Amino acid sequence: MDDVSIIAEDQFDFQKSLVTKTSTGMKSMLPPCATVTFVLTNDTWIRTIDFGTQGCALPNGNILKGKIIISFSKNFTTPTRTISYTLEGFTTMAN
Repeated sequence: MDDVSIIAEDQFDFQKSLVTKTSTGMKSMLPPCATVTFVLTNDTWIRTIDFGTQGCALPNGNILKGKIIISFSKNFTTPTRTISYTLEGFTTMAN
């Protein structure tokens, strides 16, 4: 579950850098085999990361399959943040 928490934080920080333009050139930690889609609904960003059914290797060698759906507020100026995520058909194989 450490990978999921790290990915959720990474996606929050990545979206924040895109919206606030605070970090030019920031890259996500996700490998190219992961497909990311995102939508803004009302005040919430929803990012879906699809690792596919065959699996996708992270830089640490762990292989992930399925989807992680992450949601968080579009207000990046608040001193606290809540990042929620759900898993769909998600499995991991540690290296």
